[in-house]
Amino acid sequence: MLDINQNRTWTVIDIINWGTDFFKSKGIESPRLCIELLLCHVLNFERIDIYLQHDKPLTKYELDKLHSLVKRKSNREPIQYIIGKTQFYGLELEVNRNVLIPRPETEILVDEVLKYKRNFSNPRILDIGTGCGNIAICIANNWKEAAILAVDIIEDAINMAKYNSGKYGLNNIEFRCMNILEDIPSDKFDIIVSNPPYIKQKEYLTLMAEVLQYEPPEALTDHKDGLTFYKRFAGITPVLLNEHGKFFFEIGYDQSELIGELFSKSGLSYDFVEDINKIKRVITGYMNPEE
Repeated sequence: MLDINQNRTWTVIDIINWGTDFFKSKGIESPRLCIELLLCHVLNFERIDIYLQHDKPLTKYELDKLHSLVKRKSNREPIQYIIGKTQFYGLELEVNRNVLIPRPETEILVDEVLKYKRNFSNPRILDIGTGCGNIAICIANNWKEAAILAVDIIEDAINMAKYNSGKYGLNNIEFRCMNILEDIPSDKFDIIVSNPPYIKQKEYLTLMAEVLQYEPPEALTDHKDGLTFYKRFAGITPVLLNEHGKFFFEIGYDQSELIGELFSKSGLSYDFVEDINKIKRVITGYMNPEE
């Protein structure tokens, strides 16, 4: 680890070089990016500042703080939890271990929902399993006329989502603690969106340490076959969706056929949206008018 007691001065570039080598030796992915983000957090810098002030010496207090953060990262803690924030759809959101770290691929859900801005005026939108609020907040920030209900089973997640929403002064989201597997809202909605826990239990147990040891399991897996929430969605979507309404659900890489069968049996017409790797990432659709 970093020896802050030796008789020398540590500058920003010294730390970057040392940290890159140290994280690389520990098998940490993107080692230079990790040490840069930790430095920015300690020094309250933007990333450009660490290059503009590369010769700035660190104080003992800054070195002590950095030492603690480096130790956490060397134990495989996600960088987002260490610095307490992440980026999603162009917004900075606070996160902690009560919420899943938003993934870049989930931005597809937001893109797909926002494509329908011309189709609905003043829509009612339901976000199931809101976590830190990333989906609801990014939709609300880009669709001011929407009225969004965001639900999650974890009260601490709801509190985090409320905080993130407040940062951007959004007043078109209602956050509610709810177990969607046991209860449903009394309202009807024009759009339902969700990134539910869909990882199979056997696959969950093989995830890398950063995920397995730190992220909330209830946000990742149903501890079964990964289909629990989709079975529930197949049953409640026809009840919750307005006529001409749309649904958008993120799915696992190998689940499209099984989920499609579930939705067909419930009278839902659907299609899939692929990511840049041609993986079916989102199932989207509507109530079959013939049902």
